[in-house]
Amino acid sequence: MVGQRLTNYLKTCGLEAEDVPKVAALFLGAKYCAWAASVAVAVRYRPLRRVFLSRREALFGNSFVGARPFSERKRLWLVEALDMARRRSESQASLRSRTVSPAIARAKGTAAALVKRLRSRAKSSLFAGLANARDRYRTANYSWKLAGWQLARRQERQKLGIVPARHREPISWYSWSSAKYWQLSDKLEASAGSNRLWGMLTRRLNLNSKGLALGLAEGTILFKCTVPVHMPL
Repeated sequence: MVGQRLTNYLKTCGLEAEDVPKVAALFLGAKYCAWAASVAVAVRYRPLRRVFLSRREALFGNSFVGARPFSERKRLWLVEALDMARRRSESQASLRSRTVSPAIARAKGTAAALVKRLRSRAKSSLFAGLANARDRYRTANYSWKLAGWQLARRQERQKLGIVPARHREPISWYSWSSAKYWQLSDKLEASAGSNRLWGMLTRRLNLNSKGLALGLAEGTILFKCTVPVHMPL
């Protein structure tokens, strides 16, 4: 009974029962093509990153800094600086690996003698750099401990009523969503960087594992948000 009614309805629409799988396949193909296009746009241009606030404005803006203690803001600043340095070194290493040619490989052999001469200077500069890094680490560690002690003292004085608590400015939804976006993107990058299977797959495809993971996530979100636009088409 239901099949007969469905067949009659299709006939009234000018379709046959054999056309249903074709229409379904065409719909699914158009759907996944739109999703693939959204992922490609997200990998190339990162549209969500252009919509939200920048990392520094979202995590260290006026409306967001007041809600974070000094020690946490300093830790986030250091993590951001180390992350930027690591990304820069990875990009430079990948660029050098791509631009290596046989002529450069032959030049490396001739430069081996020069490297031996400069070995002593490299050792001295390395030791100086390690000493400088050690001093910076000690300074940063002391600053963190001092900031934590000051924060604990301020909170204790506020509990005792000696110092009134500071009035926190309300956080707007845009600042909150921007900060949440950067936190989730950092977690996704860390997860993609620690996944060996994902890393092997992206290396075989000669793609950036973290960028591809973010592109897939942002492309899926972009596809879902633009459904009212491309679905009627």
